[in-house]
Amino acid sequence: MNNSRTSVLSDQFAGFFPAPVEAPVGERDDVSLPIPPDTIRAILGCEPGDYPQGCLESIQEVDSRYQKLSQVEWNAHLLHVLRRIHEELSPRKISDNLSVFEQGWNENYELCLGQGLSSASLRPRYVKPFHVVRLCGEYIHPHDPYFSDRMLSLAIQCWSAKYLTDVDQVYEFGCGTGRYLFQLAGLFPGKRFVGLDWTRASQRIINLMTLAGLPIRGQRFNMMKPLTQVRIEEGSGVLTIGAMEQLGDRYQAFLDFLLSNQPRIVMHFEPIEEFYDQNNIFDYVGWLYHRKRGYLRGYWTALQSLERQRRITILEARRLGVGDPYHESSSLIIWQPTGLS
Repeated sequence: MNNSRTSVLSDQFAGFFPAPVEAPVGERDDVSLPIPPDTIRAILGCEPGDYPQGCLESIQEVDSRYQKLSQVEWNAHLLHVLRRIHEELSPRKISDNLSVFEQGWNENYELCLGQGLSSASLRPRYVKPFHVVRLCGEYIHPHDPYFSDRMLSLAIQCWSAKYLTDVDQVYEFGCGTGRYLFQLAGLFPGKRFVGLDWTRASQRIINLMTLAGLPIRGQRFNMMKPLTQVRIEEGSGVLTIGAMEQLGDRYQAFLDFLLSNQPRIVMHFEPIEEFYDQNNIFDYVGWLYHRKRGYLRGYWTALQSLERQRRITILEARRLGVGDPYHESSSLIIWQPTGLS
């Protein structure tokens, strides 16, 4: 991560947490600390006075209290992560991915049929409560076990309000359950949304949203084999959220598709391996996990090359610092085509 626009963890996250509260080596300190406001602002990308009206209440309701881990807890968690990397994980085949997500999204479809469309029924089953998470260069114990998931949802809404306000239509590729489209449709009344995914179950959920009168329609789409008949309307925005991670190093077909369609703006919330500082143990284990899972590889380097060729302009590239116990699932990259072939 050596581009001047982005900095390594030691620089980007410096000062995000106060000086450590000394805890006994063998036990966690009982002191609960608030996550500093500057940290929250950096994740959401805006000042409190600029928070989107539609998610202001949700931001105010976030339980930002946390406790620092003792050295024994920190070591135990690091050992847990390393054991999972070396003993439990193996990259999934593409065919396995399809069946896993088809089954997972179908469970959400059944929930939506039984309970109606809501943030709860659309939340994927893999979103679990975590008692230790990564946040801006630290392992922390959040009071809210869903803290990371809530912060990511709010970050998506706030950054979308900053960069997608002027587009008439937003395409989310790899939309899964459509949970973020559902949230954004409430935040941006009058805007149209398209949810694209390679699973049939995802499209059944999107169809429920269409039937409910939401300005959301669906379309089948495989990012590894983009259909030429799928076209992005002129002046539209593109969004991916944890969808490209499954591509590994097979992102070129989708990138070529985006370049040929020339959307007004492209916003990614994806794990980016080049953003890790491998000279830092905290980052290095995140990088190891990323590699073992076979997540997105080389995409940031490809975008930098395109910018040097003046084919795109990169508007944002930063680590949000929010992660699960194992890695940073969603760094932010925003770019736009220049119109040059």
